[in-house]
Amino acid sequence: MKKIIGKASRILVISSMLCLSNAVLSKELKFVTVDVAPWASYDSEQEKVIGFFADVIKELEQRTKHNIEITLAPFARIDREFESGRQDCTILVTSDKRSLLVDQGATVFYHKIGVIAKKGISLNVYEDLHSLRISVVRGLVNFHPDFDDDENIKKEYDTDYVMGLRKLSRGRIDGIAGAIETIMYLARENGLTDYLGDRLPLLSIPVALQCSKQSKNIHLMRGLSKAIEEMHKDGTLGSIQKKYYY
Repeated sequence: MKKIIGKASRILVISSMLCLSNAVLSKELKFVTVDVAPWASYDSEQEKVIGFFADVIKELEQRTKHNIEITLAPFARIDREFESGRQDCTILVTSDKRSLLVDQGATVFYHKIGVIAKKGISLNVYEDLHSLRISVVRGLVNFHPDFDDDENIKKEYDTDYVMGLRKLSRGRIDGIAGAIETIMYLARENGLTDYLGDRLPLLSIPVALQCSKQSKNIHLMRGLSKAIEEMHKDGTLGSIQKKYYY
């Protein structure tokens, strides 16, 4: 009887130690990203964030055992969140400006960046952009070395892609610059695809894990990157990309 009790006690102690170990290793992390479907958006009926970003975060939680809180913010506010240290990490397109504020981890995929013209406007080479009025999401800078500083392109800065699409449908602009797949998705969702014409890809930008240099949890970045790499190897990321047309 004593042997049985002793064995049960040892099992209880070991189980308690494992639970304590998991509690110590598990952390509360804050991830911020842009509020734009199908990347990430708040579903009021489900009362949660949905989209590509949310699915990747859910998978990261399962693999790392960390609890991750998601915050949605305008693109222009993202860098301020990292500079202040209010947010730990993001998964987002990289930029030279943000690289001063964050350390970059594993790449999730490559995002096609370019310009979509209004139907009827010829857009075959970069020079075709000259004299056009192009909508650019405020804060989306440093995505092309020529475009950013080109004074021959009339840029109009908007808060999001939907605003640009509506302006294009009313003839107020000639095109929209940014993430081509996302712009096309939003055009379909808002019934505005008939207004879109030629596409001019400019480059592909890495969408990667990035963590604030000010974060007290920066040391967890290696484990997060490893989890993303494993998601690549086992096909999980590929499945999520297909689900959201990335």
